[in-house]
Amino acid sequence: MKLYLFPIFLASLFIACQSDSKPSANTSSPDIRNMETDVVKEKYDEIMRIHDEVMPEMSTMRRYKKKLLKKGKSDDIMQAVTDLTKADERMMDWMAEFKMPKDVSEKERISYLNKELTSVTAMNQQIKDAMTQAESIINEQ
Repeated sequence: MKLYLFPIFLASLFIACQSDSKPSANTSSPDIRNMETDVVKEKYDEIMRIHDEVMPEMSTMRRYKKKLLKKGKSDDIMQAVTDLTKADERMMDWMAEFKMPKDVSEKERISYLNKELTSVTAMNQQIKDAMTQAESIINEQ
């Protein structure tokens, strides 16, 4: 990751980790508080659940990159580092781009959320795959 992006990444990580992933019964996320149906809220909540599942792993991915680079610079190691970096960047890009549409119909909101559900699910899997690959190399003797 480029050095000048690191402060931005840290700020994003801090903000993301500070947000409450489980809204209370009396309040809902500010982005969806005026949605017409439970379908929209359920889809939004599912997207956030999938995101929140791997968000805590971002610091683990950075640790894995350091451990991998200490092991050497073989093709396998460098591929694992690249995969971790791409997964990290994908998370940052997704978080920056995810914006609940306003002033659109419920049908358009649901369509947007379906697209984002596909995207966040793929991102989640990419992170898990990159971490599994890195763990395998790190644990080799």
